[in-house]
This record gives sequence, structure tokens and C-alpha cells, in this order.
Amino acid sequence: MKITILIGACTLAWCINAHSQGLTIRPGTNFKAGGNVSLVVQNGSLANNGTGSLAGANVYLTGNVNDSIYGSGSTDVASLYIDKGAGTGFIGKNMAVTNNVVMVSGLLDLNKHTLTLSPTGSVVGETEATRIIGPSGGYISITVDLNEPLGDNPGNLGALFASTQNFGSVNIQRSHDIQKNSGSGKSIARSFTITPANNANLNAILRFKYFVAELNGLTESTLKMWKSTDNGVTYTNIGADGNNTAQHFVDVSDLNSFGKQTLSSSTFSLTGKIGGLDAKPNEQVVIVTWTATRNINADGFTVERSDDSTNWYAIGKVDAIKDGTAFNAGYTFNDVNVPSNKVYYRVQSISSDPVVTNIAAVQPQAKMEATLTPNPVLNTGKVTINVRNANNAVLTVLTVDGRQVLLQPAYLSKGVNQVNINVATMAKGMYYLVIQMADGTKKTIPFVKQ
Repeated sequence: MKITILIGACTLAWCINAHSQGLTIRPGTNFKAGGNVSLVVQNGSLANNGTGSLAGANVYLTGNVNDSIYGSGSTDVASLYIDKGAGTGFIGKNMAVTNNVVMVSGLLDLNKHTLTLSPTGSVVGETEATRIIGPSGGYISITVDLNEPLGDNPGNLGALFASTQNFGSVNIQRSHDIQKNSGSGKSIARSFTITPANNANLNAILRFKYFVAELNGLTESTLKMWKSTDNGVTYTNIGADGNNTAQHFVDVSDLNSFGKQTLSSSTFSLTGKIGGLDAKPNEQVVIVTWTATRNINADGFTVERSDDSTNWYAIGKVDAIKDGTAFNAGYTFNDVNVPSNKVYYRVQSISSDPVVTNIAAVQPQAKMEATLTPNPVLNTGKVTINVRNANNAVLTVLTVDGRQVLLQPAYLSKGVNQVNINVATMAKGMYYLVIQMADGTKKTIPFVKQ
């Protein structure tokens, strides 16, 4: 039998204060909500200062004024429903939700606190107008096992993963405070801190979803993904392999590790004595550019490269401009010996007090670039393959357990090629399309058969 307790203008036992301000469970009270119990708090707050538990209760915050859940006792609940026609629900202390956080209407403010979902928990019903926020801090968190994920979206938090590798246990934290780099740049009002047990050689795809209301004045089409390995102190631009302004997400592939990820434009960078660092591939060369925003009394600049954004080595030197025009002077360096994997660049001034720029990441132009459309595929998929040089190739479709279900040779001429694959007879589910050229270059594309 379902029991519903409506908390508003009513009177309960002496151990509980229930009034127009909500429900307060007094210290020393052993108040337990078990079974199928719903606590509906309308235009008021829920304060548990007792020794009991709300873990069996479905708690509803309703009405049209601001209210919160707080107290010295446990505020963990079975499910949390936010149905605020007006006003906002606030988290007043760290709490856990076993089942779902259901957004019916209005906003839920994390208010510098942590909201933890169980591994099977989920956020339901978020929209542009009805969503979780946290401008002053806090995060919603879930910990799950992700092994060879194929589009997994733990907790429906908006971070989707695909990889052929095992991540192990992964903690995902979604925050909504604005991230700021060492300069004047700003991020959207969303970030994910992703911490897998295995955080190396993941070769993963991350899809970062967001709401338009979280853009923070940034232009969607300019959004890139930025990554921090020091919990948001500094960020590296890791680019965008896909930017969908209709469905509001950014994709990045070939991620070997995770950190704190957010979205911003290319201006999310240092604005000190030297800055504006950028790196762009051009055929087999990477063009590195930066700006001296004011005279830094430097003899020149050392350009450094890294394969992991941790270990750096110098690859060249550029002399500083010495004719008195060093204000906003632009500099360029061409890296002609760049490998094919993703690399990182930074620039350091040659001076008695060296200044280091922010970090720019770049994926040099690959020998092969490939896409599959549509995805999901019903009967026939169109594979678009762009190669630097003509080559023989083999297209293979594998099941998630590695069984080969299609093998198709192809000759690729220099430039853009289109190859159709017929998947009409395949069972519905997840697959991998593997494109391998004769020179060993390989590209793997996860896809869904409808």
C-alpha cells in the first residue's frame, strides 16, 4: 500500500514540526520512512535533525516558492521529485538518491553540495526549463563499471562513452559552476570530472551534452572541449571532432585518458605576457602561432612539444621582435617533424623570468579520415574516407565480441572516397566498422544497426 504524507499547513505528533514552512524532524526523534512512502513538501522545506532515515521515502518538493532539504540527520532518499511551478529546490547538505531524481518542473540547485546517485540511479526529465543547476558549486555524482562502453550514459548525466577498452569502476561528477582558466576566458555552465580506475590508453570517444541555457554567452558553433588534469586550475584545448548545434553536444575521439572536461571557445586561454597559443595541422606540418601581448624583455621563445601534456621537450626557437613593436606581436613556428598521434604544444619565453603559455593540443592530419552515415544504420551505410595517398583497404564489420560479419575490400584513391556497406541482414545491435589500409593505418567507428 502506498502512503502519502502531504506537508503544508498541518499538525503532526509532538516530535515533528509541520507547518507552512515545511517539515522539521526534531533532534532525538527516530523518524523512519519505509516501504512505499511519499513525503510531499509543498511550499516548504524538509529538515531532518533526527536519528531516523528517509531512505525509504520518495520526497516531492512542490509549490511555487524556494525550499530546500537539509538537517543534521541523514537526508538520503529513495527518489527525489522536483515539481516547482515557480521557485527553486535547494540541496542543503550532501545527500544520496537510490532510484531517480525526477525533474517535473522548475530547478534544483546543488548549492555547493553533493548529490550522489546509486549505480542504477538516473536523472529523469531534464529540459531547458527544468534542470539541475549549481552556479555556486556542488556536483551530482555516479560511480559505475564501464567495460567496452558503447554509447553508455551513466545516470543520464549527459556524458556518453564509447571504447573497446575496459575503464573499470568510473566516478563521474557533473558540475554547473563556470570554469575559468588562468586568463579571462570562461566555460559553459557545465563540466564533467571523470575518474576511471583505468585511465590510460583508452582510445575513447566522449560525447559532452549540454543545454542552451548553460552556454554562458558563448557561441555554440565555436565550442571546443577542454581538459584539466589539475582539477580545473589549468585547461588544455583538446578540440572537437563533432559539434552538433541542433542536438547540443560536442564529440571528441581518440581520448586516451580523462580529467575534468568542459566546453569553451578558443579564447579560453592565458592572457598574460604571452598567450593566444594555437596549433593547426597543414598537410604534414603543424603551424604553431602565439602573441606577445606586451614587451616581456625576452630574447626569444622556445617552442616545446609533448605526447602526453606532462613531459616536454624543445623543438625550436623563435627570436623576439626587438624593434619596439612587441605589443600584440604575432609569432609563427612550423613543426615539420610531427608524428601522426595527437600532440601538445606550449611556448616559453627565453628570459631571466620565463613565462609559459597555455597548452594547445592538435591532432595532425591523419593519413586517413573516415565517417559513417547514417548512424544508426538501417540497411546501407555510406562510408566517406579521405586519404592522403592512394591505397588498398579492407572494411571489416565486427560484433562487440569480435566476430567478423562483413569483409569488403576497397581501393582508395587520393582524396575523398565513398564506399557503401550493406548491413540489412545483420541483427540489431552495436557493431564496429574497422577500416584498415595496406600501410597499416586503421580507423574504428562504432555504430548501431537498427
